[in-house]
Amino acid sequence: HGGTIDFVGVSSEMERGWEELAILQKEVFNIRLPPPPRRERATPDGGYAVISPETLPLHLLHKICRIYRTDYCCLVLAIPPDCLEVVHCS
Repeated sequence: HGGTIDFVGVSSEMERGWEELAILQKEVFNIRLPPPPRRERATPDGGYAVISPETLPLHLLHKICRIYRTDYCCLVLAIPPDCLEVVHCS
């Protein structure tokens, strides 16, 4: 289906995290971020696209975890419970 991922994290905390990122971007780079992306996307068939760990097969979920391993480890982000099996920061 294709598409982009604008945010990886707990969606209930997205607005707070986006605000923190906006402050940092303004202070460091003197740029203003647009408003945070919507939590869901309208699809051509009139539905909405939301990726939720509960809807993904385990192998795909683990692949996503491995893709973002560097972010979790280097940025000292909380590792989601579903990723603990495959993401190890040392």
